[in-house]
Amino acid sequence: MARQTLAQRVDEHALAEDWKRWANADVQQQLIERAETLLAADDPRQMLKEIGRLEQEWKRFAVAPRRQSQVLWNRFRAARDALRRRGDAYLAENLAKKEALCVAVEQLADSTEWNASAAAIRRMQDEWKQIGPVRQPPSAPLFERFRAPANRFFERHKQFRLDRKSVV
Repeated sequence: MARQTLAQRVDEHALAEDWKRWANADVQQQLIERAETLLAADDPRQMLKEIGRLEQEWKRFAVAPRRQSQVLWNRFRAARDALRRRGDAYLAENLAKKEALCVAVEQLADSTEWNASAAAIRRMQDEWKQIGPVRQPPSAPLFERFRAPANRFFERHKQFRLDRKSVV
């Protein structure tokens, strides 16, 4: 009697597992389609936002029917890897642009061409905001590298105006 009950429970569990695998295959297909749609849209910001979600969802639904499992995984992995490559390229491009702005603002930090330099630095600040994200580890030091010379210039500019005002 115990064997029969155990065998019945094992069969029920196996059947439930088969249904779960079958249902997961549909979810995996949807995740693949979302990843491929992201690739086609070619919006790097959106790719960066979504790739982590896609990976987390894939982990939740990772078990699929054995016949389909490897094919689905290969298709998802190909889309995911392409998303990562594009995201990495986007972040690297943003880093290069921001580093170039750092060099440019550093060159203006000691300028005495007050109006032209102030306008140029403000344009660079606007451009910085438009560029987009970079990876976290260099992000804060990079911003500080950009901000410090701009602050130095504007402090010097402020002091110049105060000195000029006191002479008048």
